[in-house]
Amino acid sequence: MTPALHIPEISLGPLLLPGGLWLALAMFAAALLAARWRRRGEHGAFAEDERVLWWALFAGAGGARLAYVLVHARAYADAPASLLNLRDGGWSLAGGVAAVGALLLFVGW
Repeated sequence: MTPALHIPEISLGPLLLPGGLWLALAMFAAALLAARWRRRGEHGAFAEDERVLWWALFAGAGGARLAYVLVHARAYADAPASLLNLRDGGWSLAGGVAAVGALLLFVGW
């Protein structure tokens, strides 16, 4: 039997962040710090790493939301404006990972 890791949700006002999402944000912050540490002493070199990390963050969040919406398209058909309601907890881990993977392949890592 595989042990399950329960990561609690965090509510920031009207925004509900699933456990996996805020964990991904923490990993993003760690990646920014690691990139800065790796490029210390090289003038301007960190900017390139930082730009890729920001693109990866937005691609991951966008891909995660888009995949969730596509899987649950029938639920959103009646009220298309609810696509923008990020409080419904609608994020797909697989969609986010796929979007970041595609971005990194495109960038050339």
